[in-house]
Amino acid sequence: MFDDKYISDWDEENEEFEFEDEDERENEEEEIPFNAELIRVDTTPITIDHMQRLIEREKLNLFPEFQRRKVWKEIKRKSLLIESLMLRIPLPVFYVYEDEDGIWHVVDGLQRLSTIYDFIQDKFALKGLQYLKYLDGKKFSDLESEYPKYHNRIMNNVKLTINVIDATTPAQVKYDIFRRINTGGVPLNAQEIRNSTAKAQVRKLLNSMVTSEEFQEATNGMKDLRMQAQELALRFIAFHSIYNFEDNIVSYKKGIDALLDETFDELNHMKQKQLIKYRRIFKNALKNSSLLFGSYAFRRVSSYNWRKNPINKSLFTCLTVILSYYDHDHLVGMDIGDRVLDALAEKFDEDIEFSESFSKGTTDPYRVNIQFKRTRELIDEELRNAKKINDKEL
Repeated sequence: MFDDKYISDWDEENEEFEFEDEDERENEEEEIPFNAELIRVDTTPITIDHMQRLIEREKLNLFPEFQRRKVWKEIKRKSLLIESLMLRIPLPVFYVYEDEDGIWHVVDGLQRLSTIYDFIQDKFALKGLQYLKYLDGKKFSDLESEYPKYHNRIMNNVKLTINVIDATTPAQVKYDIFRRINTGGVPLNAQEIRNSTAKAQVRKLLNSMVTSEEFQEATNGMKDLRMQAQELALRFIAFHSIYNFEDNIVSYKKGIDALLDETFDELNHMKQKQLIKYRRIFKNALKNSSLLFGSYAFRRVSSYNWRKNPINKSLFTCLTVILSYYDHDHLVGMDIGDRVLDALAEKFDEDIEFSESFSKGTTDPYRVNIQFKRTRELIDEELRNAKKINDKEL
């Protein structure tokens, strides 16, 4: 199965998602405006001493999973921020989201808050200061013993302005606010923004889905860089909930971000038993994908050139949702070989509308239904053909 005739040169280290034109995203903000009356943001000034106590009491989440790769590394940049505190120069405002348990999750300003906290934890010494050069080489503990004036300014005199987005703010309004205030040095992508409000069980679910053996095998070891893999898992859940398998129709009218935002909010309100169901059917879909497509799973293929292209998000969504409905053991027993893979390659070559639905306007409702309808028909036809051949051999 999947013999060497298909293999061609491919640089695994440079693999990225295939470019897809999701052009309706550009107009989504205008199409789905939020009600200004629903915005709930309160401004709270706090001292750094208060900030430290909130962190230690686990009331301020300074280390959300989605942000771990975004901490400043340049000591001079960190030092200049601390110098601003000592000079009593006001810092830009910070934004946090307050969840239903009263815990603050940093949405905008993580780098600055992390730098301040690291300094008062003695994790780095000052370097490259502009005005207070005589403090170069000093740690926070040194200020306490040698320069108490600056120690006190940092801990008690400086006020951090925190804008708190209330937990009662409706999901769509909340996510739109996040996108508008997303001004950090490394702006968050849509999935990182969603995860800023995720409950622990939802983060655990999505992480377990993309670190599973089944996902890693089907995607050839995809890494979850900036939560791109977790967005794939979320897309699976979102479209699985709106796909009618019996009628082969996707009831999809929203823009992709609105759909994923709504799905994420629904996951946050689900019980553990409901969440586990998605992990189970996702793994089944991935095993079926590996069985039918091998290392070409979720990649647009051509019978004229078996080059292993990057993963296509829309094809991933379409295939996993459809294949989640097929019993894996039954497919194994059918001895399908590479029949479905060859048929898909021919389909991409011959059906231009089908092929373009995975590259142009890929999340347009009309094109999404082309993706699902024709892919499902192709799979079912090849399974029927395989069954006929197997029956004759028996």
